[in-house]
Amino acid sequence: MLLLTTVSSLVFALASQQSLQGQLPKDDLGVTQFLLEHPEYNGKGIRVAVLDTGIDPGHPFLQTTPDGRRKIVDWYDATTDALLPTDYVVKQSAGHITGLSGRDLDLGKYAKYQEFHLGRIGAEFFPSSLSGRIAGDRNADFEEAQVR
Repeated sequence: MLLLTTVSSLVFALASQQSLQGQLPKDDLGVTQFLLEHPEYNGKGIRVAVLDTGIDPGHPFLQTTPDGRRKIVDWYDATTDALLPTDYVVKQSAGHITGLSGRDLDLGKYAKYQEFHLGRIGAEFFPSSLSGRIAGDRNADFEEAQVR
C-alpha cells in the first residue's frame, strides 16, 4: 500500500509499515512468535513514556492507534532545555571565585583553571507546570513554618 500526501505543494510517498521490516526485525527478536502465542497482549490500555531527542510528533506512523485514537497524548519539547548562557566570565584568585549570587566558591581540584564561565538556571528555563509546583511547595513550606 502506498499513501500519497501533499504538504506545501510537495508530494511525499509514504510506504506502509510493512516496509519497516529492516528497521523493526520482529522475527529476529521473537516478537512475531510471542504475538502468535499471546494475541491478547496487544498493548491496548498501556501508556508508554518516551524520552527521545529525535521524535517527530507529526510522523504519520505516530498519529493514531489501530482503533483510531490519538497515539501521542502529551508532548513536551525539551530540545533547548540544556542550553544555558554562560557569558559571565570570572578569573580565579587563590582557588576561589565569586559566584553569580555573590557567594565565595572554593574551586577545590578545579583551581588549576584560570577562567570560569558562569551561568544561572532560572525559572525561565523550567516548564510553567514545574515553576507552579515549586512555587506551591515553597508556599506550603512557608505556611507550615508559620503555624509552628
